[in-house]
Amino acid sequence: MPHTFRLAAPALQAFARIRVTLIILAGLSLAACQTTGLKPGAITSSFAQPGWIATKIDGKTTYVCSPSRCRSPQVIVLVNKRFRGDLETAIRRDFVSAELFRAMSGVISVASKKAINITSIRKVGTRDYVGFDYLVTLRNRRGERLYLAAREIVQQDRGVMIISMATSSKLARANLRSYLAQTRIRRVK
Repeated sequence: MPHTFRLAAPALQAFARIRVTLIILAGLSLAACQTTGLKPGAITSSFAQPGWIATKIDGKTTYVCSPSRCRSPQVIVLVNKRFRGDLETAIRRDFVSAELFRAMSGVISVASKKAINITSIRKVGTRDYVGFDYLVTLRNRRGERLYLAAREIVQQDRGVMIISMATSSKLARANLRSYLAQTRIRRVK
């Protein structure tokens, strides 16, 4: 039996709002448009936890924790990203920095009347990619919250956003860490 959960409809609305937020963030940092997602073979994952169901639709890979395994709704989504220009170099050189991301998130928080709050922003990087980790808290009119722990992964003008959604920030972060621990990201020539 699927989760019966009052946040289900607001969660979907909140997810739509976060997509708009991320589009705004991408638009403010660099205009979107040329390529989509990381090159084939750049990201491989062995994330196959018992009770998680994987689907791939329209370039989005989604993992949903089944109600028999998880007491509350938990989802991990991979979304391909497009950028114009070499965003990786801009992030490495701090033209697009965590401070800029924080400033943009403040604008989003005020514009959404604090329904969307982006915190814990930090730059991440290896020799194969750069990006940002952050936590998004979505609040509906009844005060219920949905947490999205996310990692943006950027290679030149391509990227992927990994989002872990849960009803607690601790669960969202734990699921993201678990996914990343079982995932390899490498630079494909």
